[in-house]
Amino acid sequence: MLGWGRLSVVARPKPYPGEPWGIDNGAYSSFLKGEPLNIKRFRKRCDESAEMEGCMMAVLPDKVGAGSESLDYSMEYLEKLPKLPWYLAVQDGMEAEGLGQTKQALNDPRIVGIFLGGTLPFKMSIGTWAKVAKSKGKKLHYGRCGTPKKINHALRSKGVTSLDSAFPLWTMERWMIFEKAVAGKLPQLTFEDQRGGFFDPKI
Repeated sequence: MLGWGRLSVVARPKPYPGEPWGIDNGAYSSFLKGEPLNIKRFRKRCDESAEMEGCMMAVLPDKVGAGSESLDYSMEYLEKLPKLPWYLAVQDGMEAEGLGQTKQALNDPRIVGIFLGGTLPFKMSIGTWAKVAKSKGKKLHYGRCGTPKKINHALRSKGVTSLDSAFPLWTMERWMIFEKAVAGKLPQLTFEDQRGGFFDPKI
């Protein structure tokens, strides 16, 4: 009813009838565990997803924080994976000289969107990526909005077409806060705190 869907990371997607859904590659989850991306498992999920209806996004394999190396890795797998609505992950190391390479990669019609990953400082460059997405006719997804303030930042950033968050999954209270946040009913949230720095990621 609200138009929300689920982004599966490890489990096989099991969408409800009419539910928007997509698949993430799991690179960040693996990174947090100190493990490489389980590409074999992801390729299996891709094959399964390609046989199902309704997939709205699939994030190309990437290497966390690896800049142009991650870009090359993503484009390598674009040639090996089935037809899906692919999103290219952008992250730390793709600024400056890496921006030109990324723009070139986005000329590929198989890539339908940009997945904004990376650290909080990198996400401050969202304006640049919004312009790139618009110039290339691509969508822009804001990854890992884990707090209400991050959700607010995504919603206030022009050009963002979707976001993902695990924030509402744990309690009904969090679900209600999330619902208010995406509806713009938490106006007290701002991206910068009163000290002029980044918002507290714990809030």
